Amino acid sequence: MAVCYPGAPGDTRRATASRRALDSMDTSFNLARHVARLVWLLLHEREALDAQKLELRAVIVMAKEATARLSTKAGQLACNGLLVPQVLQGVRDLAERLDANRVEAIEIDQNVNPSELLGLARLLAGEPGAPADPAAFAARLPGVGSGTVHVRLHAPPATEPAPAPAEPEPVPLPVRGPERVQSLFRRLARPDDQAATIAALDEVAFQAEQAVREGRPADAADVFLTLIEWEQGVEDPERRRLFVLAVRRLTRPVVLRAIAQLLEFEPGRADDVRRILGRCAEDGVDALVDQYGLARTAGARRAYLDALRALPGSGEALSRLLADSRAPLVRVAAELVGAVAAPEGERPLAVQLAHKETQVRRAAVRALARFDTPFAIDALSRALSDDEPAVRLEAVAALATRRNPRAGTLLAKAIEEEEHGDVQLSLIGALGRVATPEALAKLSRAAEGGSGVFKTKKVAGLRLAAVQALAAARTPAAMATLQSLVNDREREVREAAARAVAR
Repeated sequence: MAVCYPGAPGDTRRATASRRALDSMDTSFNLARHVARLVWLLLHEREALDAQKLELRAVIVMAKEATARLSTKAGQLACNGLLVPQVLQGVRDLAERLDANRVEAIEIDQNVNPSELLGLARLLAGEPGAPADPAAFAARLPGVGSGTVHVRLHAPPATEPAPAPAEPEPVPLPVRGPERVQSLFRRLARPDDQAATIAALDEVAFQAEQAVREGRPADAADVFLTLIEWEQGVEDPERRRLFVLAVRRLTRPVVLRAIAQLLEFEPGRADDVRRILGRCAEDGVDALVDQYGLARTAGARRAYLDALRALPGSGEALSRLLADSRAPLVRVAAELVGAVAAPEGERPLAVQLAHKETQVRRAAVRALARFDTPFAIDALSRALSDDEPAVRLEAVAALATRRNPRAGTLLAKAIEEEEHGDVQLSLIGALGRVATPEALAKLSRAAEGGSGVFKTKKVAGLRLAAVQALAAARTPAAMATLQSLVNDREREVREAAARAVAR
């Protein structure tokens, strides 16, 4: 059952995704129609080479936009589990040829090879007037190739009465998901041959992908989680390799992003989602970063951030994202590197202080504020000279959180060279919060109006800001300066100093 979240901030995104899914479904149906038409031409008009080339070209073009899984239901052709209109030319013929040759399903990849597809269509059509021969079809099938067109055959019919079914073997690990998935894992629990294991795992992966396409991310998560749990329990190296390949098939952005959304809409599945994304390593981190960037609420961003903190190796993966060419992604990555306080991200963040986008540089400065190291302070000192006042304001705010002589020296030097009014006021407040001897000396001269920018411009507003900063510092030296300003010649400064002393 599809899960809906009416009124959630992501409704627009899901509506867009639904429209894309419908477009993909229409393309898949058209792809199936052209495959059926191609087989029909090979059955009834083998000399119509131009028409056959036209149909083959149509299939190749449509396969670039959608995949198709052709099978039969009660003798009718189905595409991706849904019945194709039987009135279309060739649809009934293709369904009959699939059943006659005991074909369970045909999966066509997006990068389908034309020669493979044409070879399979010719094999399905067979010789003119000759009845279908399932054994001959199966024998000739490997010659077609299976790189981009995958054919699954039904098991051959039993030649003698089958024995009474034995009791089902116990499943060694819990199985989640629909009944079809549970039956597949029960089959995997038996010591089948390699071909049977490959077929079962292929179907398991398809079931997870189909759940994502149909808007059932919880079912996809159940299948994925069961798969990785079983993978960890497999001891035979060759059999374990098959499980690893199945996991790798599902380690795709479209699947992982859908599963990551459960953190926002089904928070009770958070542990399951973290286990899945943790198994996918850097791809799992990428999915969380994508969803964090799309989140519309603070709660959603917090859920994705908590998951990132819990994933091993997230700091390294986020640091690598800082080298991406897409500025919006780099900005989000910088924000997250600071949020998780990843030590390996400190130097890549410093590199982003030279980024051409202002928003990226601001995000890098905010992230560096989380690192209390000499290297971070040196990097922030460079940001104090940025061309944009917004970046300089971020750097001042970052340095203001550090009560050490180095920060005080940098801020005191910057205020002598700063010309932007907002940044000047921010620097004055920062000097009061740092409250180092050098910072307080600068504030005292500023409040008295006899130093640097304050002496030349005689800005009363800046003097008042310096008085307030001295009051915030509350050190004996600051209070002595305030006491001396009680008799200042400017009324605003005199009154501000008196209020500060009184408090």
